[in-house]
Amino acid sequence: MLNLLKKSSTYLKAQKEVDDIVGKESVQIHHLKNLKYLRAVLRETLRLFPTAPAMTKKVNPAIAHEPVILGGRYKVEPNEPITVLFNKAQQDHAVYGEDAAEFKPERMMDEEFDKLPKGAWSVRVCFYGPAS
Repeated sequence: MLNLLKKSSTYLKAQKEVDDIVGKESVQIHHLKNLKYLRAVLRETLRLFPTAPAMTKKVNPAIAHEPVILGGRYKVEPNEPITVLFNKAQQDHAVYGEDAAEFKPERMMDEEFDKLPKGAWSVRVCFYGPAS
């Protein structure tokens, strides 16, 4: 709600979408698939303010007996911990543009969301095996 209230244009878009789809009735489960802008608002909020600020993983030693190169430049030894800071990773200018720190739900609409590089959003981030 804070993000919506800070940017009235997004609040008005979300309100219009709910009014158009839900109308005067209460929100029902069948409405959810049609609330696309609201879904983008939630994704964008989680991108900027992740519920878990970080995650630590290790390269799986069962499949990686040698160092792994992540992102073409980071050498990680088996059993060496890797910490991902989501609030930093999810504001990467190379992925989200120069306005990565701004609340822009449009960037998280289904079409744009599906174009994100693998690992660019917290739900998709994981390190389980050797980098390809």
